[in-house]
Amino acid sequence: MDIKAAISKTWKLAAMIGIVWAIITNVIGLIPVIGGIISLLLAPIGLIIAVVIGYLGAQKVAGGAKTDMANGAVGGAIAGIIASLAGSIISIPFALLGLAGTAGMGMIGGDPTGGAIGAGIGLIAMIIAIPFAMIFGAILGLVGGVIYAAIKK
Repeated sequence: MDIKAAISKTWKLAAMIGIVWAIITNVIGLIPVIGGIISLLLAPIGLIIAVVIGYLGAQKVAGGAKTDMANGAVGGAIAGIIASLAGSIISIPFALLGLAGTAGMGMIGGDPTGGAIGAGIGLIAMIIAIPFAMIFGAILGLVGGVIYAAIKK
């Protein structure tokens, strides 16, 4: 399979779904108290969406026709990586907003150093989370691609 061709066939759809899902979850996450609870409930749906992205990616690569497991897996994994990267990039401003709130709450509470340390740790966690999101996106997308190949067999 030509990786460049797979990327060119899947990137728009995968990125669009990843971005829309990231915006939905991040906006809900901004709602005080209730947003955190709803975000926990949305987590399993996010896993399913990642598998669906892989399924759709494999379908795009195969052009809707039959494909073998390997090509389905590669197409799904590529779509999963693209969707998770796009979603991670869109999530950065929301994460920075949350980190600013953490630092601000530290200043209001009379502990600016603690607030700054908390914001710094959050920033480091955000940077580390992006590659992990891409790995999980690839794995779940791969599952979706294999499902597509199995169904079309």
